[in-house]
Amino acid sequence: MKTPALEAVYRATAYILCLFDREIDLRIGAMSPEMDEFLDQLGVSCLVCMTAENPRSKLLEREDNIHRNKALKRQLTEAGLKYFPGFAKSLDGEWPTENMLWVPGLSTKRAKCLGVDYQQNAVVYVCHRQRAKLLWCSEK
Repeated sequence: MKTPALEAVYRATAYILCLFDREIDLRIGAMSPEMDEFLDQLGVSCLVCMTAENPRSKLLEREDNIHRNKALKRQLTEAGLKYFPGFAKSLDGEWPTENMLWVPGLSTKRAKCLGVDYQQNAVVYVCHRQRAKLLWCSEK
């Protein structure tokens, strides 16, 4: 459920895309020339950053989170979708680092549906030459 406090937590997080030769750091509300370049290289206009870990911001055991992310990876692969690894790191250290998947080419509707499937409050959505934003999974 979207609350000002929860939104503040998401905004106080660095979302990192891990590539072979570099990492791209993204923040909610910010634009990223490096991310634009990556989107150009992929030939897509948008990218979603999501996880299956810690549903509804409830901390789970490491093994449970690993199992959940494996299920998400399997679902993406079965749907013919590519993904790239990454992580989300709380800037104040109040929340543990989470493993993230960056999925190119998803519509906002599909991104929200995946978030709902894995009980996430929100996913991060970034489009070419636009500011990164949160898509709240509880909103239609």
